[in-house]
Amino acid sequence: MDSKRTSRVPDFIVYENGLNSPMSEREVQDTERVLDAAASFTYPQSNTDQEWLKFASKIGVTMQVTKRPRKFGMFRWVSAAVVVLTIGLGFWQYKNSTQSNYLMVLQSKSNLIQKQLPDGTELRLNKGTVLEVKTLNEQSRVLELKTGEVFFSVMHNDVPFKVITDKGIVTVTGTEFDVKNNPNEVFSIYLKKGSIQFETNNKIVSLNPGDYLQETGIGEFTITRISDSRASVWMDGNLSFDNTLVSEMVKVLEETYKVKFKYDESLANEKLTITFDGLNAEQAAELLGKTLNSNVSVL
Repeated sequence: MDSKRTSRVPDFIVYENGLNSPMSEREVQDTERVLDAAASFTYPQSNTDQEWLKFASKIGVTMQVTKRPRKFGMFRWVSAAVVVLTIGLGFWQYKNSTQSNYLMVLQSKSNLIQKQLPDGTELRLNKGTVLEVKTLNEQSRVLELKTGEVFFSVMHNDVPFKVITDKGIVTVTGTEFDVKNNPNEVFSIYLKKGSIQFETNNKIVSLNPGDYLQETGIGEFTITRISDSRASVWMDGNLSFDNTLVSEMVKVLEETYKVKFKYDESLANEKLTITFDGLNAEQAAELLGKTLNSNVSVL
């Protein structure tokens, strides 16, 4: 085994319970250790002619001996190495197959990722997202959003499509919606098109297009109607507002850019229609200030 061999975990990883499944760096290292152990096996070396003459001299027998080739001597030792290798790989496969009950895991690390599921559903994963596909067949379509944010364009059919989170379960048959479930951010669901149901704490909440559900406390949620693109800005960098209060706009900008904006709060109830297209926080503050004809800055 080449000791200089290196492995790199790709930015987008797909683990599948099937063939052609990429392995993580740790899994590759585990496999290499098994292969190295198998490679260390050697079969014994001996001079059979010398050993026979030594034995014959002791018993005092002179005879013609035709030795039959030892066709399987080496094979027995190679087989031992193969058995060890097979056991090692079998244990590795068993260990990984019992870690979690899933069909596929999608994991994006530092890039935005698009993926189409076999049923035709389109997924867009934000950075740092882990999404498990639990079942995907003619009877059930169940995914679990472990962490991160995903925009779903669900292929319509009669089989319900469910997204499980630690806050509740989203159920649809065909629609477009966004779910954000990050540990240090407010849990939210935005429905762009179609209809969905959100089940939590034995309650079922229905959402209509334009509804934005946010967690306001432990087990408590509110639904508001929004006319901006805050739920999809992470996909295209385009943040648009339509006749939106300045106070609400600044709140969204602060959530988007993870900074605080300073502005003249006497303008909080003014309404604006404006688009921030691919701007950073400072550029957004400058554009908002020019639109309001007032000073706006980033703290």
